[in-house]
Amino acid sequence: MTHYTHDTLMGTSNMFKLKVVLIGDISVGKTSLALRFTSNTFRDGYQATIGATFISKTTVVDDDVICYQIWDTAGQERYKSLVPMYLRGAHIALVVYDVTDPESFANLGWWLECLKEHGGVLRAAVVANKCDLVDEVGDLSPVKLAQEHGLQFVTVSAKTGEHVEELFHRMGVKAVEDIKRLNQKPSKFDTIKLTESTESCGEKDEKRGRKKCCKS
Repeated sequence: MTHYTHDTLMGTSNMFKLKVVLIGDISVGKTSLALRFTSNTFRDGYQATIGATFISKTTVVDDDVICYQIWDTAGQERYKSLVPMYLRGAHIALVVYDVTDPESFANLGWWLECLKEHGGVLRAAVVANKCDLVDEVGDLSPVKLAQEHGLQFVTVSAKTGEHVEELFHRMGVKAVEDIKRLNQKPSKFDTIKLTESTESCGEKDEKRGRKKCCKS
């Protein structure tokens, strides 16, 4: 695990807190992706997420401190009405499906429509997880779907770690570039905790609420 010292972070000029939301069907590996990125760990048999869980990681890129505030949302039908709440104010959205589960790909339409209606995000991508296993969906349809919605398409494996770090890094750097172009001010440096890369540097919870749209 990478640690960042006070001196390292003090040498940077800007700190950006990025809200990252992972959405998609149950068991596609959203929790595994979040934990692979934040702590470089993986294990089989995670319990289904209830509502959403929060985890964060801080990295330093050139003169910028990037704090990824990651919301791992539940994919069960009964929690779908909560998704718009978590997408509100997000900078990055990752729409995840399981390459071994064609149904999770078929359901991407609902998730992408929800993202379109409620996201307003700077950066979003369709993420094909479990690329270490046999792909039952194929390459062409997901790429075409992502292109139709103006999104990036990325294949990853939370189990092996393949492309996971690159995915979050690329999305984070691009989001920061977008923020700079929009002339949004970075958060004050003193809001960050200066210990290790997975320290929480954001709010612990969000107000709970529901919206009438995006219901299943």
